[in-house]
Amino acid sequence: MDDIAKFLDFLADAIVIVNRQSQVEFANRSCERLFGYGQGEMLGLSITDLMTPEKVQGHHNKVATFIDNQSHSRPMMSRNIMPCINAKGEGFNARISISNIEFHGQACGIATIQDYSTVQELINELRSEAKRVPIH
Repeated sequence: MDDIAKFLDFLADAIVIVNRQSQVEFANRSCERLFGYGQGEMLGLSITDLMTPEKVQGHHNKVATFIDNQSHSRPMMSRNIMPCINAKGEGFNARISISNIEFHGQACGIATIQDYSTVQELINELRSEAKRVPIH
């Protein structure tokens, strides 16, 4: 494991690096735990294997364009929430930020992923409760 991989493996946030074909080149331990994969099992997966089916269409082209254009770092999605799917096929919401990185001599995309499910559940509960409370 090279120095950048060792460093990224130390981080508490889930980190995944994909090539322009959307294949996973690296996933740190936090990412493997978040998605429910064993060590090294994510390598070679398509990034679309980690997304719910309704978000997959056209994603390969978006990844390639992002990497090719060396686009600025930014949160993904307009609401910063991406519906993801774990190794068991269970869905969860994630907050994802993306950037560019050179990894093993090739241009790649790197994403920081945070499980957002509990935050989203709390927001939904508060909205529901707010609708039930009478306004005086």
